[in-house]
Amino acid sequence: MTCAAIVLALDLVTVIGPDYQQVEINPDAVVALRAPKPNEAKSFAPGVKCVMYTADGHFIGLSQTCTEVKNLLTVPIPRERPPELGPSRKEEP
Repeated sequence: MTCAAIVLALDLVTVIGPDYQQVEINPDAVVALRAPKPNEAKSFAPGVKCVMYTADGHFIGLSQTCTEVKNLLTVPIPRERPPELGPSRKEEP
């Protein structure tokens, strides 16, 4: 009998909300980033520098700038290949 394992890994990135609460987000779920407009000052908590929109239609106000958040979202996260999957094609002689 053959048994196959499916390995799923979700790389979450931690961003910071306006009250310094940490929010873990899946980078693949982020659809847009933008700075709040001046006329939206009352729409967001004080200290919000970037608004993140997600694929499910929600938005999150962040205390980081959009440039800082974009850098977090685009940095590749190193991940070791699970030994049960064997060597990758690049590792094979």
